[in-house]
Amino acid sequence: MRKELFAVVLVSFGLLLIGFSPVAGANDVNNGEARRGDFYPRYGFGSQFIFPSGGLSTRIWVTPKLGGEANAILWSNQFSGVNGTVSLRFLSKISDGETVDFYLATGGAYNFGPTHSDIALVGTGGISFRVFSDNFRLNLEFGMQGRGFDRFGMTFGSGFHYYF
Repeated sequence: MRKELFAVVLVSFGLLLIGFSPVAGANDVNNGEARRGDFYPRYGFGSQFIFPSGGLSTRIWVTPKLGGEANAILWSNQFSGVNGTVSLRFLSKISDGETVDFYLATGGAYNFGPTHSDIALVGTGGISFRVFSDNFRLNLEFGMQGRGFDRFGMTFGSGFHYYF
């Protein structure tokens, strides 16, 4: 039941972001002229690394301050076979600079493998750096995660996204 609920929430969130994207981006003009980088939604694709593995990531900034992220990470070893994590997070910028942004992220992850599956709640703070161009960003994150009421721990991640 928990797996199905998480899947429904994940799909609903994605459809909600896509559905509101044209509405959020409708007024992105400056005195009748749009400037590069001012258009919302901003779609970013890249990779997110959560120690000790990494995978595909997509971000959507619906407004200059609010967005979402979805990640899919798979890994394998000889002892436990193929394991993975699918996560969904809400993003909120607390500082929006030209070169550096600070943001908060909260959401959940569905962790699976041949011998286990669980749902984790995650809350992180992140810093995003503009590198090479206005469209390419590197990020570092640090925060907490919890699985149930008895398993809490720290989480650290990094990644990169190219925005269209």
